[in-house]
Amino acid sequence: MFTSRQVLMKFIIPALALLVPLAGHTQTFPTKPVVIKVAYPAGGPADVAIRDYTPSLPQQLGQPAVVENVSGANGSIAAMSVLQAAPDGHTLLGIVASDLILAPKIVPSARFKPDDFRAVAITQQSELVLISSPKHAFKKVDDLVRYAKANPGKPLSIGHWGNGSITHVAGADFAARAGINLLQVPYRGAAPVLPDLTSGNVDLTFFPLAGPLLGFIQAGHVKPIALAANTRSAQLPDVPTINESAAVKDFAYTIWSGVFASKQVPEAVIQRLNKVFGAHTLSPEWRGRQVTVGATVFDLKDVKQTEDFFAAEIKKVEAAAKVVRFDTN
Repeated sequence: MFTSRQVLMKFIIPALALLVPLAGHTQTFPTKPVVIKVAYPAGGPADVAIRDYTPSLPQQLGQPAVVENVSGANGSIAAMSVLQAAPDGHTLLGIVASDLILAPKIVPSARFKPDDFRAVAITQQSELVLISSPKHAFKKVDDLVRYAKANPGKPLSIGHWGNGSITHVAGADFAARAGINLLQVPYRGAAPVLPDLTSGNVDLTFFPLAGPLLGFIQAGHVKPIALAANTRSAQLPDVPTINESAAVKDFAYTIWSGVFASKQVPEAVIQRLNKVFGAHTLSPEWRGRQVTVGATVFDLKDVKQTEDFFAAEIKKVEAAAKVVRFDTN
């Protein structure tokens, strides 16, 4: 005959034993270098933004942080690689959020959903700017729309960074909302677009404010038409938002890169990683660099705020993507 104490001990001890490995894991994480698989070639905007964090991570984690560039297939190769790794937090994904959202829609081998990942931290954020070749006379969105409607047989061309990119979606969404026809011109990434816009080979594009764009604008090589944002930018205070036009309202596109983990990674590990990355964004040096390059200096976000931000982005990008004809070959 078992006493009540014996019955309790019979069940509680095995249950506690099951919790020991999990508790031990989260207390000792990391036990080896943390690898961030960046979904782009070295030197690109997202790669540079994520590498900005790596010098400070070892001081807080007690282990090296290593960036591994795994480019291709709209980021899906890196994403699949992270999902195939052990879900212990030692293998993370560095990617532009819109690529993570859209890759499963356009890449047949991308066998994942955005919610297979958890957003750990935002690494850089920037509004998109609608810019034109300096050869055109229009200076505002309403002028551009009137010009396009008056010349339906000669549609303006709009360059983007390739099938399924955020600039592809933004351009298609803008055309649909403005009721105009724009000729979509895909490029292999961002680098070739600005030179072609400068030379007049393409008429329009959406481009992040962060990066080389400010220099092109200041030199007069390209003309800013409007920001795809809710408020004007301190870097371009005289440039209106698209929402200030009569033709298009409620139009805002932010491009942001971040660090993501498999949703199977333990909660305590996600929480720790979020705090470690967040600490870097509080440094005056980091914030100063963001201002210099024209990026948005965003407030620190905890895990819930980061995941809510990602969930809202999924909803927004997927809704906008309905107007886009993707090439799925």
